[in-house]
Amino acid sequence: MASEKAVPMMEDMVNQYGLRNRLSSIETIGIKVLETEENKVKSIKKLESVDRIAIEKGAEVLILSCAGMTGLRDSLESVLNVPIIDPVVVGYKMLESLLEVNLKISKIGMYNEPYSKEILNKHYINMEIT
Repeated sequence: MASEKAVPMMEDMVNQYGLRNRLSSIETIGIKVLETEENKVKSIKKLESVDRIAIEKGAEVLILSCAGMTGLRDSLESVLNVPIIDPVVVGYKMLESLLEVNLKISKIGMYNEPYSKEILNKHYINMEIT
């Protein structure tokens, strides 16, 4: 469930992840983000409609594509009987888990601090632009 203009970007991401053969469809609801948040009942009805289309096309799991849809998962899941992923909630829970286990960024290999190097042409650094 995405906006029309986001569909090519989402298709490209799916291809980059190597999951093209697992994608049944990307559906759009034609509602602006603010409208989605202002009128939850209308949004849920539209989502139900396009979700059913995705399920008919073979979707076994649905992914909400907009932060404005956060909080709609339970309503949709109970009606459609398929798992629905809310990326905002999943992302938050993932961050929470990383903080809980105190995971740090590696400081070796690719993540090592950059080598210090001498700045060449230092006289250009303090030049005034006129």
